[in-house]
Amino acid sequence: MEKLSFERSAWVVVCDPIVTPARLILVEGLFTLLWDSVRAYLDLKVYVDAPADVRLARRIRRDVTERSRSTEQVLQQYLTTVRSMHERYVEPLRAHADLVVVNDGPVSDAVDQVAAAVRGQIVEGGVR
Repeated sequence: MEKLSFERSAWVVVCDPIVTPARLILVEGLFTLLWDSVRAYLDLKVYVDAPADVRLARRIRRDVTERSRSTEQVLQQYLTTVRSMHERYVEPLRAHADLVVVNDGPVSDAVDQVAAAVRGQIVEGGVR
């Protein structure tokens, strides 16, 4: 499998993860809820959201510190592609979620919400 390396601006080969049977398997990813065939296997579908200004601030912080980009470069990319692609491809996936978690504060708050939902799903016997 290949993964985009933002540090090198190139695709690099990474090993496929091995998934073994378990009572609980967490699947995460930007487009996890896109495919009907994947959603059919999910007992609990969570969409993690954040307000646009928070997403932009986090992107600027990350790209400037981790990807050696200037604030202007990040803003240009956001305004020309990222914002519209989010609205077109990511935001509609929210409709497939059983739970929407707004992650606009400490990440621990969002994690606590997801953990409580997973525990509730297990207690109710909703896990296959």
